Amino acid sequence: MSLAVEGYSGIELADNDHTLNLCWTLDEQPFLEPEIGHCIAATQRATGALAHWYPVDDPYGHETLAPTIASVFQVDPACITVTCGAGVGGLLHSLAARLAGRTVGILSECSPDFPEWLTRFGAVPVLGPSDRADILFVERPSLKHNSPYDDLAMLERLCARGVALIIIDESYANYLPNEASAIRLLPGHDNLIVLRGASKAFSMGALRLGCAVSRARPANAPPMDLPAMQVSSASMHLGRALFAMSETKRAILRDRIAEAKAECREALLKAGLAEPVWPHPSLPHFMYDEHGKSAHRDAAILLQRLGILGKKHMIWNGNTGTLRRYSVPLDLQRMARFKRMLDVVSRQAET
Repeated sequence: MSLAVEGYSGIELADNDHTLNLCWTLDEQPFLEPEIGHCIAATQRATGALAHWYPVDDPYGHETLAPTIASVFQVDPACITVTCGAGVGGLLHSLAARLAGRTVGILSECSPDFPEWLTRFGAVPVLGPSDRADILFVERPSLKHNSPYDDLAMLERLCARGVALIIIDESYANYLPNEASAIRLLPGHDNLIVLRGASKAFSMGALRLGCAVSRARPANAPPMDLPAMQVSSASMHLGRALFAMSETKRAILRDRIAEAKAECREALLKAGLAEPVWPHPSLPHFMYDEHGKSAHRDAAILLQRLGILGKKHMIWNGNTGTLRRYSVPLDLQRMARFKRMLDVVSRQAET
């Protein structure tokens, strides 16, 4: 298997005169202004004190983050435990290390990292629920297509079946309303761990902040086995401010994503390209399966030739495969450039 980070090998990091870089979403933050700027400015003002604060009194970030997370997701703070690690990836690595010898049911197509780490540590990942699996894992919302577990009621029914542990990777859930988070299920279920980060939507992956939220001292959870004070105090404080950002402002980003996806679809189809693979409606991507249908392969080749760059996105569905993923341009000028680049193909088709 391969790890997701390998998909970034050799790619451009920004637009230039010849290419439009849709390998990742470069233009989310302006739709969260001025709130995100206020969060950063407040943390910068406190940086001097935070840089000297060695959080021995809060080594895993629970005291800093639990009250805000409880308030944002409307749960009793006494019901939850927050454990911070170096990004969601760091938390998943730690969980995988504690599951040696176990069979883990992966309920949706997902990033290859967790299944790969499970295999390296001697666990057995299997696609879908299995009689052999007493540990389940799901990414929600699903990247490639809607999963039944994107529905919170379906997930709650799964929790009630008595499975030993369900691990929910909600890295992409920053694009959803807070009420859609599985964190809201924690007061009634002690077999659930929900992972949240600061990368998606906030574009703050450099904070290296991941939060594992669970019922207070869940009986069935393996110990996270994380080093103490793995996340800087500055990252925890900025993350707390990001999580508390108003739903109204985040709804503006969601609305723009929906508009941009519709614009991209219209431009792609007008240029004669195949219908892409569309992920969950709230996610800012479209994809082509360049190893599947010839029309998808032709579309990916054409976009590359035009200078519209996509990322090799690795996905695990029992085996590791790849899709060509494009982040929809949200900025109006970048969207106009996307349309102009595709107009060349449209005009050629008309002649």
